[in-house]
Amino acid sequence: MQRTIFLLALLLTCSATIAQKNYFLQVYAGSNAPWGTSQSLLVEEGGKTTYYLTEVGKGDLDSSSFTLTKSELGKVNETLKKMNFYKLNAAYNEESVDGVALTVIAKKGQVENTVTWENIETKETKMLIDNVNAILKKRNIQLQY
Repeated sequence: MQRTIFLLALLLTCSATIAQKNYFLQVYAGSNAPWGTSQSLLVEEGGKTTYYLTEVGKGDLDSSSFTLTKSELGKVNETLKKMNFYKLNAAYNEESVDGVALTVIAKKGQVENTVTWENIETKETKMLIDNVNAILKKRNIQLQY
């Protein structure tokens, strides 16, 4: 229950922060317990991107802002299409306790989906993380899940 409340509070905070922005992709990867580290990546439609590495309950350890190219945005979009992101279930392994979570919110036009994977790696999570990390590599960022 605590884990669910914590994750919900985190997502609501992130959602409130980006509600005023026209986002394309938001990724939260990391601890779904009240300790550990987490990463947040927000990509707006124009490519403006912000990244945070946070120690849960203590604050930011690292942050970065940059702009993804049209080609990089296209690769993210292609990955979402290949993994059929907009038709995935809202949650995978949701009965899991503590550990790690990966939550992805993506929007293309009027279509939006939010998917959470808890303590489970699927072909979709691997595809997404591998492809996003390939783009982030030149910026010395690697999402951990």
